[in-house]
Amino acid sequence: MSPNTIGAIWMGLSAGLFACADGTAKALSQNGIHVFEIAFMRYALCLIFLAPYTLLLKRRLLKTQHPYAHLTRALMVSAAQILGYYALSRMFVADVTAINFARPLCITILAVLILRERVAWRRWAATAIGFGGVVVMVRPGAAGIEPAALAALGTMLLFSAQSVIIARYADTEKPIQYVFFYHVLATASFAVPAILAWRDPTIADLALMFLLGIVSLAAEICSIKALSSGEASVVGPVEYVRLIFAALIGYALFSEVPGAATWIGAAIIVASAVYIARSGRFGARRVRQQPG
Repeated sequence: MSPNTIGAIWMGLSAGLFACADGTAKALSQNGIHVFEIAFMRYALCLIFLAPYTLLLKRRLLKTQHPYAHLTRALMVSAAQILGYYALSRMFVADVTAINFARPLCITILAVLILRERVAWRRWAATAIGFGGVVVMVRPGAAGIEPAALAALGTMLLFSAQSVIIARYADTEKPIQYVFFYHVLATASFAVPAILAWRDPTIADLALMFLLGIVSLAAEICSIKALSSGEASVVGPVEYVRLIFAALIGYALFSEVPGAATWIGAAIIVASAVYIARSGRFGARRVRQQPG
């Protein structure tokens, strides 16, 4: 198989696993587990699995020139995760997934503002059309946007911002540094809120938490393998099959049936994002979306 085919397979696996992780987090929230407890257990378990490999085999790669960049990114992604779990607890899994697909659109704007990248008018037009799809998705009314939809939008924005941080320091920082420091700092930041909101989990809850940790880490590994195996512009769009997985999981586990607005908005967002990816994201500099 060609490198792009291998990368596409890895990305498909990543998409399915991330959808499973979202479904697991939603199931835990419906069991009465607070989002801070879910997030803490997710990152703590991932760190337990990740730490031995990193500290024993990759410790020499952890020396960083930009500790504050890692701290800023970790805080952003931690906040994004909490907002995402909150949104999942109150929205359809497919709706939250589709809104997150707007990340490439938001990254385009942030890259211009922060990285001083030049963007041709066609990509600006694609970005504007894509955000039209977001409007279709969140359906703002006279009372404004629902809090859960705002949380999903906040998740998308924060994940976009952390991708720009990665691009800003791509010349000196390594992927293993982002993954390891992120899990260490996220676990630490969620520890106290999780203790304050703690509810003793049942055996079934513990099993779901263990599953969430394993599946989340496996999804991240598959995503990294995908981006390292093939061209990002080819394998990246495969991530959009995640919406299909999310819809299937939402229907099977929670009897969720996404409405027409979800599919129409998602189609607009995906088409715009794929166009942006194909047209050469950020000129010479390529911002790869990190897992999440």
